[in-house]
Amino acid sequence: MEKNHLQTPEYKISVILLQVLEKLKEEPIVSKLKSAKVMAGNDSMRVMQYVLPIVMQVEMEVLKFHGYDDSREGLMKFTQLVKDLEEIDSAIKNLHDILKSQYLPPVSVYREKDSTLTLYE
Repeated sequence: MEKNHLQTPEYKISVILLQVLEKLKEEPIVSKLKSAKVMAGNDSMRVMQYVLPIVMQVEMEVLKFHGYDDSREGLMKFTQLVKDLEEIDSAIKNLHDILKSQYLPPVSVYREKDSTLTLYE
């Protein structure tokens, strides 16, 4: 029996990422992000301090709508799932890359196998 593509984890994650990107383009989020980016300037640490919390809040709201845990731990688990699925689904990788490139500073993090999770790398 063929599995319905609308029920696959890849499809669900793609929908969530699309909704996050769309919600980040709505008011008042756009205004908040614009102000946060102005306050952060070109300082990566300030981007993490001012912009990242807004993006995380939007992500948690969308996750809650889809029945996921809307805590920071839930967001970290979701992000790890996205990272895992990026390896097998180019659409998820593209959506996640768009999210990271538009709203987060470039961050290089050294991570050993089986080490703790980092939110964005």
